Amino acid sequence: PKWESQQELFNLWDARLKELATTLSNNASGQIALANFDLYYGGNAMRWAKAANALRMRIAQRLMKRDLAKATTIFRETIANNALLMSSHDDS
Repeated sequence: PKWESQQELFNLWDARLKELATTLSNNASGQIALANFDLYYGGNAMRWAKAANALRMRIAQRLMKRDLAKATTIFRETIANNALLMSSHDDS
């Protein structure tokens, strides 16, 4: 196995979370219904997209002292779409 640096892992996770949030928010009505198996969000794809964006913000917080430009880019991308921000306790 290859050893990846923390920076490489954060970049990989951010890219994947960004892709997932976009997919879930754009195709929310076309997703397979898994509500009976989703104990956390009951199959609500939009809430999963919001969770992905929240994780991206968490990654940005971790990167602030190491790569401020990357962290700023992630923050700007996540706050650009208000529909993908957690706005109430029900979203978490």
